[in-house]
Amino acid sequence: MNNKKWCVFEGEKDIYGINNFDPALFVGKVTSINDENDFSNYYEGIIKGENKSNGIKMILKETGISLENSIAIGDSINDISALKTVNLGIAMGNACSELKEIAQYITDDCKHGGVGKAMKTVVLT
Repeated sequence: MNNKKWCVFEGEKDIYGINNFDPALFVGKVTSINDENDFSNYYEGIIKGENKSNGIKMILKETGISLENSIAIGDSINDISALKTVNLGIAMGNACSELKEIAQYITDDCKHGGVGKAMKTVVLT
């Protein structure tokens, strides 16, 4: 499985890496994947050198929206850069403790309408 390319996936409970990924780029433990049974059914991939913060900055620039008017909502370790970038970082109720520590606001989890409740509280009031 080692072709000198590496990839990292975020699972429901852990972060998983293939090949010689650089663990210094990630917060928390990265578990090595050796076969398809080593990680959960839910995962999210990241291109090397990219993160949600870069994506947010690109979208703000393209749309002309100021950083002052930006909000990010997340629930996982890979959302830390997003919440640190925007003006208002919101953690879901089921978010990891690391994300809740940096969030300015914590809402309910998805099963209890967390995103809608956050928008009603911080945008519509």
